[in-house]
Amino acid sequence: MANKEGYFIGGLFAGAMIGAAAALLLAPASGEETRNSLREHIRGTFGDMHDQALEYTESLKGQIQDAADTLTDRVNQYKAQIEDKIEEIQDDVSASIDELNDELEAIKAEDEEMPETEAEDDGEPA
Repeated sequence: MANKEGYFIGGLFAGAMIGAAAALLLAPASGEETRNSLREHIRGTFGDMHDQALEYTESLKGQIQDAADTLTDRVNQYKAQIEDKIEEIQDDVSASIDELNDELEAIKAEDEEMPETEAEDDGEPA
């Protein structure tokens, strides 16, 4: 898109120069009048080109801002998804740790309830 607008502006400038040259060659007016007319025509052409360049710049700024906003929205969506997944994993890990702690406590309780026969036994059969 920028390339097409660049060609348009270049074509506009070339057309203005060709028109100015033709005006000089074909004008029945005096040299002073022709120069003044040419000067005004060039100022008008450059003014138009300046206005078009400003419009294009504003349009480009808007497009860049839209792209930045879209990118920011997508990044925030991905960030929220990642944070949700991290929270889910943390919950799963916490639950697993709690289960393992419960199992460990159960094993300790079983071990404490077992009679200490091995400690009392001297290794001799009864």
